[in-house]
Order: sequence, then structure tokens, then C-alpha cells
Amino acid sequence: MIKIEAQGLPILSLGDSDAMEVGDWVIVAGNPFGLTRTITVGVVSAKGRSRLGVVRGYLGIRIQDLMRALAQSLHIDTADGVLVADVTKGSPAAKAGLKRGDVVVSLNGHSVQDPGQLRNIVAMTAPGTQITMQILRENKKQELTATLGELPGEQTAARAGAETQSPARLGFKVQNLTPELAQQLGYDDTEGVVVTEIDPRSEAYQAGVRRGMVIREINHQEVSNTQKFRQAVEQAEQSKQMLLLVESQQATMYITFSIG
Repeated sequence: MIKIEAQGLPILSLGDSDAMEVGDWVIVAGNPFGLTRTITVGVVSAKGRSRLGVVRGYLGIRIQDLMRALAQSLHIDTADGVLVADVTKGSPAAKAGLKRGDVVVSLNGHSVQDPGQLRNIVAMTAPGTQITMQILRENKKQELTATLGELPGEQTAARAGAETQSPARLGFKVQNLTPELAQQLGYDDTEGVVVTEIDPRSEAYQAGVRRGMVIREINHQEVSNTQKFRQAVEQAEQSKQMLLLVESQQATMYITFSIG
């Protein structure tokens, strides 16, 4: 919280969503998939949907903090920047020549201090924008240029949330955990199903299931996609009991509840 002793400051009024037009710039504050303190800046791509079509920039990399010990093991002289852990095939990053093991030290001339900063800059930049990255590769500086794409997870989440309906008695809905969505939610593994909606009155919610959690197992059966999820649920219905192995940003844990 910052308190400013001043008068006559300009005030940003809330807009009318009914008057919004395709192409307008918008700022959206919310809690997508249980992620708190999230603000998205983007362009309205469509109207008349259950969720607004806010378009976010997409680079297609998985990144992590470059700790000093990690930098030493990779024979990098500096711990500044973020380490590229993986590059999505066919992504803007891959087309620009970015590789696993590269260290991004600056973006458009601004130094990059941590993964969150880089993700936010990319997400808040409109698709089609050209960006310049200064990287370290094998301890040598290089400059790469990439043209941002549109974050696939934004469209995938809207479509798949409706396509992968879970039985109503479970009290929640899931979708496949795509690589893009895993990156957005901060998960390393890209297999499993992610909870997209949950009824706060359900047994699952009372037991601790939340939006954004990834379900890895049901009754000790591995759940790598929605098809296996449905199969595991059908078998669990016989015992009327669900034992979920779930992963959140905080921990991996077991959750159990009754179904009927």
C-alpha cells in the first residue's frame, strides 16, 4: 500500500462491459484458477461469451530462477536473469532460436530479475509484437528477436472447460493440463487434469479440492488426461469413495471424500 499526499489526482473510472467493443484495451483483475493477485492487460478479441476474450502474449518457454549454485553448475558467471528450462516446439521462442539452458538477462532493454517479471511482461504485451531478448548461451552474450503469439491456454481453457464436463455428483469440472496451461499455473509436469470449476457446496470442496489443483491419481489409478479421469471416476463410483492425489502450488497431498 502506498499513500500519496496530493490533491487533484486523476481517477480511473470503471468501464461499462456492455459498451465494450472488440479491439478495446482492458485491464482485468481477478482470481483465475485460484491464482491470487492477478492483473491482466490485453485486447478484447470477442464479445458475447461467458468469459471476456482478453488476449495475452505468448512466448512458449518454461523458466525458473537462476540460483547461484545452479549458475555455478551450469558454468555461468552471473546469477542475474532467468534460466530457460524448456522451449515449446513451434512456439515463438523456438522460431527465434531460444534453447533450453539459455539465460534471459534482458527483454527490450530492461533487465529481467525473476520468472514472474518475465511472464508478466510477455503476458501484458499484445500478440504480434516483436520483442528483443539479450541472452547468455554457454556464457556468451547473444541477442534474439521474437514475435509474440497468442497464449493458447486462454482459448483452450474456455473451450475445454465446457467440453470436459465431470459428473455433476462430483461437484467439480476438469480439463486436460496442456503445456501452456501448466506454464501459466506454474506446474513442471504437463500430465494430469486441472480443476476448472468447483461447487462450494460439494463434498469435494469441503474436503479441500480447489480450482487450479491438478489431479494426478484417483483411488491409486494414474490420471494423465480426461479420458482416464472419467474411467477412474466410473470405477470409484462402485466404492462410493474418492481418494485423490492432487498437486497445488503449495504442496502435493491426498484428499478423500464420499460420492453418491
